[in-house]
This record gives sequence, C-alpha cells and structure tokens, in this order.
Amino acid sequence: MSDISWDARSNWGAISPAQLSSRIARHFDRVHAASMREDFMEGAAQPAPENACAACVRGGREYMEDGVALARDFAAVVDGHGGSETMQLVTQLLDSSEFRNYLAAEQPTTELELQQRARHTIAQLERAVDAAQTGDGATIALATRHRMRNGRDVWTVASLGDSRVLLISPRAVQQVHIDHNTNTRSEVRRVESFRPLFLNRLKGRLMLTRSLGDGNYKDAGLSRIPDISVLQPQRGDLLLLASDGLFDALSNEHVAATLRTLVAVADARRMSVNFAAILAWLAVTCRSLDNVSVIVVRL
Repeated sequence: MSDISWDARSNWGAISPAQLSSRIARHFDRVHAASMREDFMEGAAQPAPENACAACVRGGREYMEDGVALARDFAAVVDGHGGSETMQLVTQLLDSSEFRNYLAAEQPTTELELQQRARHTIAQLERAVDAAQTGDGATIALATRHRMRNGRDVWTVASLGDSRVLLISPRAVQQVHIDHNTNTRSEVRRVESFRPLFLNRLKGRLMLTRSLGDGNYKDAGLSRIPDISVLQPQRGDLLLLASDGLFDALSNEHVAATLRTLVAVADARRMSVNFAAILAWLAVTCRSLDNVSVIVVRL
C-alpha cells in the first residue's frame, strides 16, 4: 500500500503487526491528521492527564453506547449494550468527587487489600445500577493506580465483560483478563451449569457472560463477579483499555506493535499525540461495526 487516506477502508488486521507498524511509521502525519478530524471524534472524558489520552467514536453505529472516565489515578472504559443508561450512570459515578476521594483515602499495603478495594468498587457500582433499575447493561474495564507505603506504584485492574486491558512492554503484550463472553470456553462451561445456551447466547440474545445491569439474565448464568489483577508495570510500559470494537478489527499484537511505533515516532519528534484516537481511527478504517473507545496510559 503506497497511500493511506481517510476514505480508504483497509483490512489492517490482514497484514502482520510488523507490517502495520511499518506503514504507520511511514504515513504517520496523514494518519495523525485523519484521527483528529472533528467529524471523526465523538469525544472523550474530561481533559486527560499528561501521561494519558482517550478517544470515543461511534464507528459503524448510528448511536453511542460507549463511555470513558479518566484521571491521574484511574482509567475506565464502559461499553453499554441495549441502551446507554447503565453506561452513563457508571461513568458519572466514576467521575464523581466521592470516587476520587475514595481512591485518595489511606493506601492499601498488600495485594489482598487492593483486590478487596476493587471488589468493593464494582459492588458499589452494581448496587447503584440495580437501584436505578436501568433496563440495559454495560461492561467495564477499570484500572486504578495506588502508591504503596513503600513508595511503589501498582495498578489494580477489574474487568466485567469483553472490554480488554492490555499491558504492553517493549517486547511483549499481556491481555490481563479473559473475555467474558460466549466465545470463551471457560465462561461457556460456567453459564451452561445454569441453563444451555441458545444460538451461542444467553437466552438466545446476550453473548456477554458478565456485566453490570442485565438483570433479566441472572437466571441464565450472568455474573457480576469481576476478574481482578494487581499489576506491577515497569517504567516505559503502556496500559491500554478498550471496548471490544477495537479488537473486532485489530488483534492484541497489532494494537501493541502500532502503539509502540506511535510512541517512538511521537517521542522522536517531541509531539503531543492522542494515541488512542489513532488506534480508534485504525479500527474504523478496518470496518469495525461497533463503537470504539480507547484509553492509553504511559507508565
């Protein structure tokens, strides 16, 4: 491919991660400009901290059900389905001063305490959603930064659904948790202990196996129990949170290779770049039919 244009629809996932990153490096200026068009960007959270960026785009949908929340000590991608009510409620709660004060409270000293905090946060969100009697549901990928008493920074990741969190180092990429949907065998075994799937979906309709809201699917095995991990990243690593719309178009390896290249080019040029917007643009040009939300945090 000798050119990259806004109107071209390219199957980026069909080429290798190395080829994609090489093409992005060669056409960096055009890709960067395309990703920042006002008619492309749906918006993002409040102004991002210096070490992070976010993007939300409608992609192939006529409506927006994704949301993000981003601050210095936390990042969250919330992907609604069947409506946007649950997504809007959850993002508002995460953006609240109460949640920020909770994060700023006395810091945990052990991984167990960090995990308990994350479970408590998800449980609080669950109670708020149930109290509001929302008629839809949402996935959530939430990462919070904690400074331990020994001065070390760690990140706690809690996930419900198929939004992903990737920890990207110079030579590796780690998907922190499995996708909670009916394409994951362990999740299928769990939900089928309640009732058989129909058309590979809960009650023939929902592919997700864990989420907030979706009260009508509890008796079909839907869970609100999050996967939780405590990460100890190295300086220079990247933390990426994204809704499944990104991964409908690009593999974890494509995302990681592209992001490393974008960071290297931007740093060499001393440019301020919204890496999240470029990744979202790539997904849309690859015909992702879903909303696409992305957060990138430089650690």
